[in-house]
Amino acid sequence: MLAEKDLRRIDEDMIPLKYILGIQEELPTYPDHIDVLWVIINEAVKRPDRQKDTFGQLGFFNYHSNGNIENAKASIEKLLEMGWIEPAKTKPGHESYRILHNPFINNKNNE
Repeated sequence: MLAEKDLRRIDEDMIPLKYILGIQEELPTYPDHIDVLWVIINEAVKRPDRQKDTFGQLGFFNYHSNGNIENAKASIEKLLEMGWIEPAKTKPGHESYRILHNPFINNKNNE
């Protein structure tokens, strides 16, 4: 079982360097699987009253992928394979996913 699902928290010591430097969108792999979770979880931290534990595929593609749809699709598939997200809705064109794991939390603090 994955350790933690608190989507409204990010531990500073767990933030990858590319987000501290703000260069993630300049990398050719953007959005990778960690970028997908960063975008959604970081938004949940900023706006806890609005963000849920789910995100829509189409919305992510349109607003957060910077046109790199193939990277975004592959990243979502990787997250599914890893068990870090699961399908919430599967209607074609309206797919959404539920986040099951927050990699930006120090698991030692949550045991």
